[in-house]
Amino acid sequence: MLFAAYGPCELVQAGRTHWRMIIGAKWFDDLRYRQLISKGPKMNRTMIALAIFALVSRTAAGDEIRRAALPAALLGTWGESSENCTTKDKSNVVMESAKYGDASGSCAVRWVVETASPQGTNYAVHALCASAKDPTKTETVNIIIRPQGDDRASMGRSFQGLKTYQHCPSG
Repeated sequence: MLFAAYGPCELVQAGRTHWRMIIGAKWFDDLRYRQLISKGPKMNRTMIALAIFALVSRTAAGDEIRRAALPAALLGTWGESSENCTTKDKSNVVMESAKYGDASGSCAVRWVVETASPQGTNYAVHALCASAKDPTKTETVNIIIRPQGDDRASMGRSFQGLKTYQHCPSG
């Protein structure tokens, strides 16, 4: 009696060079058994890897929508406080459908990626910005916008640099 990967087994000679393995009530030719043992775990690993890949690739694709301009809900002037809105402070952010402007300079919006998240919709604005100090100097910038309701949003050029703004009344 031997012990195989599937439990106690018994080898029975089925010919001069051919053996059969009996495991429980089932028998396997030695060749079939070797193929089963050698390919079984590899097949399982391959199937698991494919299943994980399918799940991850579906999640990674997510619900991203690429737009050519900023959504209408974000257009207008945004200030860090209501006082900044009334005094037309330089730290205010001005958004038009294809333009974004703040104290760093003005930007031409190339595209906007809208992504769903548990907290709501996030926007990643890909823009070509001209410096306020030297308009000939340009750089490509990604601006993150996370709305926090109808009149508030967090904005910045990195997740660490997000600042909370409120929508200034038009007028």
